[in-house]
Amino acid sequence: DAILTDNMGGVYTAVEELIKRSHRRIGMITGPEQMYTSRERMKGYCRACEDYFVEVVPELIRYGNYDIESGYRCFMELMELANPPTAVVAGNYYMAIGALQAINEKGIRIPEQLSFIAYDHMEFAGIMTPKISTVSQPLGNIGQVAAERIVQRIKGNMENYPQVDRLKTSLNLTGSVNSL
Repeated sequence: DAILTDNMGGVYTAVEELIKRSHRRIGMITGPEQMYTSRERMKGYCRACEDYFVEVVPELIRYGNYDIESGYRCFMELMELANPPTAVVAGNYYMAIGALQAINEKGIRIPEQLSFIAYDHMEFAGIMTPKISTVSQPLGNIGQVAAERIVQRIKGNMENYPQVDRLKTSLNLTGSVNSL
């Protein structure tokens, strides 16, 4: 059994929102290429671009290690491009922290100079100015469904074994996303 979140759909929705706001150069900071979550999130990024006829530009995609340091490094690499992105999606909480450190260090104003969305709920996102837009995973629901599945299996109910539950994410748009 597995309890997953819709990684692909979460990033798709974030990128779709940026595209609808006229962004065409959207940077993606994601985790290691071999990790399931990274691959799923990249599928969401690519599918949104393809669905809206936005070119997937490899130089706008950076792979890190789902840690603060790689978020910082990947963001700095994106900003060093001759034509940097107008929007960035950070693939997890820690890489978003690293990217936000780089944004602060470079004096980039969100959303005036860059739109920014973080994957994962960030406790401090609401106290920042502007508040950071996030793709949130239903953590409480994940725990509840996992506990129910464990109890079901312990009681010997093997119906639909193995079962994969894929829970929806939600996009929480705030002032960190601007239209071009």
